[in-house]
Amino acid sequence: MLRYALLVMMWLGLPVLAAAEAAAKPPALLLVPAIYGLKSDAGTGKPAHIHDDFLRAIGASATTRPEAVIARLRARFDEAFALEKVERITPANKYRTYAVSLEVLRADQYQVSRPDGTVDIYLPVSLRLYVTSLLSGEVLYSRALTSYRNRNELKEDLLSGAAATRIDADYLHNVLELVDRVIAETRQQFQPFQVRATVVGRPLGLYVVDRGMDAGIGKGTELVNASGAGIRILHTGKTYAVGEATLGDIQSGEELAMYSTAAAADIVKPRALVMNADTPADLPGAYAAVQFAENLGNRVAFTVVPVNPDFQSVLQFVATTEGVQQAEVTQKRVLPDYFVRIKIPEPEIYQLPTSKGFSKVRVLVGSAWAELLDRQGRVVYVTQASEQIEDQILEGGIAFESADRRKVLYGNLLKTLGEQFIRDVSFRQDSLTVTTAGEQVQVADPQRSVSAGQSLRLYRPLTLAPVTEPVLVPVWDMTAQAPVAGMVALERQLPVAQPEEKIRKGDVVLLQVSGAGSGEAQAAALCPTLQDKGAIALRDVRALAYFAIGSGSRLPFLGGDTSLSYAFPTLSSERDRLQRSGFASPLAGTVASPALCYQPLIKIDELSRRCDDGSGLCEVELQIAAGVNLLHQGQPAGRKILQAKSQLRNVPQADSATFIQIQASQKLYPLLVDSVRQLALPAADALTQPTAQGN
Repeated sequence: MLRYALLVMMWLGLPVLAAAEAAAKPPALLLVPAIYGLKSDAGTGKPAHIHDDFLRAIGASATTRPEAVIARLRARFDEAFALEKVERITPANKYRTYAVSLEVLRADQYQVSRPDGTVDIYLPVSLRLYVTSLLSGEVLYSRALTSYRNRNELKEDLLSGAAATRIDADYLHNVLELVDRVIAETRQQFQPFQVRATVVGRPLGLYVVDRGMDAGIGKGTELVNASGAGIRILHTGKTYAVGEATLGDIQSGEELAMYSTAAAADIVKPRALVMNADTPADLPGAYAAVQFAENLGNRVAFTVVPVNPDFQSVLQFVATTEGVQQAEVTQKRVLPDYFVRIKIPEPEIYQLPTSKGFSKVRVLVGSAWAELLDRQGRVVYVTQASEQIEDQILEGGIAFESADRRKVLYGNLLKTLGEQFIRDVSFRQDSLTVTTAGEQVQVADPQRSVSAGQSLRLYRPLTLAPVTEPVLVPVWDMTAQAPVAGMVALERQLPVAQPEEKIRKGDVVLLQVSGAGSGEAQAAALCPTLQDKGAIALRDVRALAYFAIGSGSRLPFLGGDTSLSYAFPTLSSERDRLQRSGFASPLAGTVASPALCYQPLIKIDELSRRCDDGSGLCEVELQIAAGVNLLHQGQPAGRKILQAKSQLRNVPQADSATFIQIQASQKLYPLLVDSVRQLALPAADALTQPTAQGN
């Protein structure tokens, strides 16, 4: 089509570079004049992390928009992006136009009373800006900023309402200042570059272009021509990429283009999506996910996939005001390879007496877990973080405000989790060759990288000039059967090549492996029941057991339990958000429930206690037993229990229950990890029915 268009332009005497120049133009930016995040997902009210006073301060309600904030956004955007901005979508620019939108991640308020009759008021506000593709929902750039504005008011002014005007002014000043900062930083940091590639062949019904990872083309990205016809990349090599058609007709020899901000080093990495965290009420899950992702930056072994949760609303704005039909949007954004889940329980707090009668020490203790899972819900990596903050409380209750210290604690936990991901997570790419084709397909797996039930993609190596390396073209999606003696049988699922291709010897499977491969026939999950028979019951004990077992399991461990459906359990809580963000059918496919499960066994008892009434401190001895039953199809298949005595000193007599809970949890976790490590492989190897595991 492009070649024909060029011939027509030559015949008419028009410049033959017009089409190429259209594709080479820088991306256009369309501002969406709205502030998202002020309403719940269902549109029935405000989210819990948006304070009523904030909505009042910016003039937002169910029927009104925050016009002052939108006006400031418009003014700063027009100043910063005068050359890139467009006011409307046209047929000529819609394929290279990105939407700029703003979301309020949180706008909270904390009040802490002081002995002098005043109240400290904390007004944290967090905004995030997105630059999003209108055609796919892919986020080209995002930036999150937070501002803390504090003030002190008389308690009587708060009760009478006299302070409301001053609080409103601070809120408004805060958010306007954030708008200025986020636009200024976006102008400085948003430096997209264009990648151009030529279609050099159409093997097996797919398209091969002559640029790859070295040029910034990664899996899941889209390249289009000047008319909007394009391909979505399924696989990328160093100097080539293979894709499937999305819109329109693409011919060999056509030049396609895309915009990117990613470094070539990041393109090589697997992609991971950080899901909204499970957090306490004063820490929004979306905000925690953003903070964790920003802590990772580009230092981690995977590339974090940004998600615009307001993409559907952006599309509605474009469709109603710019004349672009939502039917034109592909809405087939490819899910990433991995997902990160984070859990932060409610922090614990206790006080320690001091030798000075007029002061005490307040201790705030927090814990957090994070896990990396693949698309089938298999746990790839688990880590735990523990942090505590100690503050002196002087006579009259003078101390750092607990609300402020909780924010510091959360930040420390997310930073520690991120550093552990950066330090510990690594990947290698394995290539497995088909040794048996025909009705039965087998690959050799000497490194034991594959486990039963794993989804794999089969590729065919081809030679295709001018590409100088072998071109791997996707042929089939397959499912691995139970490994036997270093060989893995593959079952056909869906053809990728069109028309359907026969599998041949020499076809290969590519897979990312984190750490050492498990390669075991058995996969396991957490059993629906937990045996906790001790006198001391721990808070969040099931979550603690789940993450400990996930960390210790040397069998493939599924991120849920056998009482849950294994229809991509990692995504079930995120289904609506992912669909609103441009992903197509995020829950397509199912994973069978495993036959093996770990049943946690926990027993914590207090053996002795000796207290000094003068100091207010005690010594407590605990007996801790922790372990697991391994059940195979509901029947016992193994058992391991570890025991330890723990001597706790300086236990505060007044807050002994909280202190003991914290210490017992910290000592229980490694016992559970070790018990699973010692049990799993010997018990699984002893099973005589390796194909009965159902996964």
